[in-house]
Amino acid sequence: MMRPEPVPLFVRDLLDESAIIADLRATSRDAALAEMVEAAVRLNGRLDAAGLLANLLDRERLGSTAIGEGFAIPHGKLAGLAGPVVMLAVSRRGVDFAAPDGKPCRVLFLAISSSDVPSQNLSILAAVARFIRRSRELLPRIEAARTAPEILDIIRREEERLG
Repeated sequence: MMRPEPVPLFVRDLLDESAIIADLRATSRDAALAEMVEAAVRLNGRLDAAGLLANLLDRERLGSTAIGEGFAIPHGKLAGLAGPVVMLAVSRRGVDFAAPDGKPCRVLFLAISSSDVPSQNLSILAAVARFIRRSRELLPRIEAARTAPEILDIIRREEERLG
């Protein structure tokens, strides 16, 4: 019996305006993660801020989640999480995430998923990485946007253009 092809996951379906920080204030990696965690807790009151931040920092100690060209995808897993939490933050000054290319990160995609569904984390990370890789104009377009609705519109249009 053949397995059905997995349904492609789109970044536009993982984000909404309330999950976008259009102007991240933090200038260090740890402060950026803390600012994003604080916003994630506002979105999902069930999240434990201290536990989530510790989880993300532990993951960064294993190796940077920066992928280069101005992007990072910090991520973590929490037990019992009902559904994934995906956020995007734009840093106008850039944040040092120890990227492989040495460039500061300006767009951060935070992905938090349930440790009870290991494939969920991989699917989200793959969707975000694929989107970043395929869209050469994503960074300057997101940086030019000033509001969460503008940023989300850019992501939607770009994903639709890429197909």
